[in-house]
Amino acid sequence: NSKVGLLVFIAILLHKVPEGFTVASIMLASGRSARKARIASLAIGAATIAGVVTVAILRTRVNAAVAYALPFSAGVTLYVAASDLIPEVNHKEEKNPIVSIVVFVGVALFYLLHQLIDL
Repeated sequence: NSKVGLLVFIAILLHKVPEGFTVASIMLASGRSARKARIASLAIGAATIAGVVTVAILRTRVNAAVAYALPFSAGVTLYVAASDLIPEVNHKEEKNPIVSIVVFVGVALFYLLHQLIDL
């Protein structure tokens, strides 16, 4: 479905920018050079593009697999967020409601995008 594809594209695009910053920050914090940090961030972006191109080329062959892979991927993401990330943030000494607000804003953004695409 092209509507689902567009939503997934937007989600991946929004996710990759902070992921690149995270990878670069970790590389720099571990003493690597800025050049190596840029290369690592570019490698992640290139791997994403390679995955998109591969799926586009093999589109007819992967349609059946997508029916199983997409729900599995969504389930893993929800499990990691619910069991590891959100509780870890909430266990800090200083309670900050901004984290919960940002999570709900993200869910609302995805819902609004879904509604806009269905118009």
